[in-house]
Amino acid sequence: MSEESYTVDTLKGGAVRIFQPKRGYRFSIDAVLLAHFINPKKNETSLLEIGAGSGVVSFLLAHLHPHLNITAVEYQDELVRLAELGVAENALQDRVKIIPGDIRRICSLIPRSSFPLVCANPPYREKGGGRIPPDEGRRLARHEVALSQEELLKGIDFALKPRGRAFLVYPTRRMAELLASLPDYNLQAKRLRLIHPFPDKPANLFLLEVCLGGGVELTVEPPLYVWRGEGEYTAEVAGML
Repeated sequence: MSEESYTVDTLKGGAVRIFQPKRGYRFSIDAVLLAHFINPKKNETSLLEIGAGSGVVSFLLAHLHPHLNITAVEYQDELVRLAELGVAENALQDRVKIIPGDIRRICSLIPRSSFPLVCANPPYREKGGGRIPPDEGRRLARHEVALSQEELLKGIDFALKPRGRAFLVYPTRRMAELLASLPDYNLQAKRLRLIHPFPDKPANLFLLEVCLGGGVELTVEPPLYVWRGEGEYTAEVAGML
């Protein structure tokens, strides 16, 4: 892979470095918000990321939670190579493991019930819904071409230990569908936060924590606003970046 085919981008004042393709899928604010929504306890020392992309969520989590070891599964070969470069660049060889593979065949990648924590920033646009990007990388990352919502939930159910927790980011237009599907996989919604682009605009994304075999109590957190004005992040989001 030539240096002309990717960029090196930074977060946290340069403490986290990410290699990304110049053409193809590049991470968005969704990934950063998801990483900061995840709240591992001290006794939860391992996490599985489904669909790691170039590794931004895994690298941020490793930076934010030094006790956490992360296994990251990624389907696209180019993104696997870039994530592996990021592991070395961020000196995370002992804490972040990149696994090339298809989460639809998760039983060949990891043992059942092996993680207390799982996270995913999945391709959440329905297959055939909206304009399909001509670039394969963007198509796979954004649309349910290689991983449907049902397949994602099956993977989470397989990976989580009993009472384990999973963290997702999804568009609000699919909230009812996702919440209705959770019980089919013994998952219960536990914590919800709505994401608004501006304080005066409706929420367009949501962050969700679910528990395998948990009770039915749901905590709704205060809303998260991304922008305070044109081209200016809110203080909360600027702090994340």
